[in-house]
Amino acid sequence: MKIILFILVFGVYQSNAAFAKDATGCTSIIDIEVNGLVCDFCARALEKVFGRNDSVQDVQVNLDEGKVSVILKPNKIISDDDLRELIQDSGYNVASIDRGICR
Repeated sequence: MKIILFILVFGVYQSNAAFAKDATGCTSIIDIEVNGLVCDFCARALEKVFGRNDSVQDVQVNLDEGKVSVILKPNKIISDDDLRELIQDSGYNVASIDRGICR
């Protein structure tokens, strides 16, 4: 039982440690609802586009929810206009942008 608990706690710590925290202790995550995400190719294309941006540490695409989560590097920002442009240039439409997520 102790081993299983250790593995669970260590695994959660490791998954959260992958994202650097900013000065406030938060990881800046922007959730973007995107219309038109239907296949794995869509997800890979957006991951590639966001991966080239200097402010982005990681991007996660959820096809089931039609959502793109952008994890910013510590003390980096990206405007809503830039986010919209990156997504629209990839052939998709932004339904909403949700900021203020701190994990």
